[in-house]
Amino acid sequence: MNSNRSGTQYLRGVLPVTALVLLSGVATAGELKPVEVGNQLAGEWSGQIRMRSDGEQLSASTVSMSAVRNASASTLELYYEGFAFGKAVDGAMILSFDKDLPGLSLREHASDQFATYRPDPEVPSSGDDALVLSTVSSEGSEVRAVFTRADSDRWSIELQRQAEDGAWVPSLVLQLDRLDHGQRSAAAERFDRAPALMDLRRDRAIASVPTD
Repeated sequence: MNSNRSGTQYLRGVLPVTALVLLSGVATAGELKPVEVGNQLAGEWSGQIRMRSDGEQLSASTVSMSAVRNASASTLELYYEGFAFGKAVDGAMILSFDKDLPGLSLREHASDQFATYRPDPEVPSSGDDALVLSTVSSEGSEVRAVFTRADSDRWSIELQRQAEDGAWVPSLVLQLDRLDHGQRSAAAERFDRAPALMDLRRDRAIASVPTD
């Protein structure tokens, strides 16, 4: 993928570039259901992005996110942009809250990663106000996306990987606060033409085509 998109230099190598395959199972962990996340995350957001490099270095900066709900298609499209390690980063997610096949497709430009996550059948309901989605790398290691609701106007989204000791380590964290009614995030200005979101829509269409 070209590292220069619309005049913006995107960060490379922050997260491990991994070929990902689908994890089976449709059980939902925690109290949150995909439809709740899809309905409640729609809107305009600002906050902080934190990223962890392959070398375990950390970087934090501001982030903005725009999320648009499509009720007829049972999806929520999210696009976010910020900075990490001194360079612009962005990414996109499409959450499907269709009751028969909930899940999350993710395009992260920082790692040039496309992945599909499903609700994790192995995580028991913990009472946390969270939705855990999971997939497995080609090496067999599990990675997770965790949506956590502090309240209706404060959310976090984490991409996590499992360390050798079994602990879950966040590779990317979005700490989000809802903007006041009528305000538009910086991400909203690029939402309709964001390369990460356009790539994700295309990749999801390709991935949905059955193969022998």
